[in-house]
Amino acid sequence: MAAKHHATAAELHDQAAQHMRHAVKLFDQDRSAVAHDAQLALSLALRALSHGNEAAKLFVNVASVGAS
Repeated sequence: MAAKHHATAAELHDQAAQHMRHAVKLFDQDRSAVAHDAQLALSLALRALSHGNEAAKLFVNVASVGAS
């Protein structure tokens, strides 16, 4: 389960980075599009962080059970 959350986090980080790169390309052309892509990228990054945290919690739980 932790691996699934980690994979989801990695995928969301990649998507966020793509949107940020796209926002940079649009900066001079359309400032409202930049704001939209930047907001979407931040939202994806927050979701990725949440999945990363959940993966870490699950890993710690599994490791503590294995150590006992």
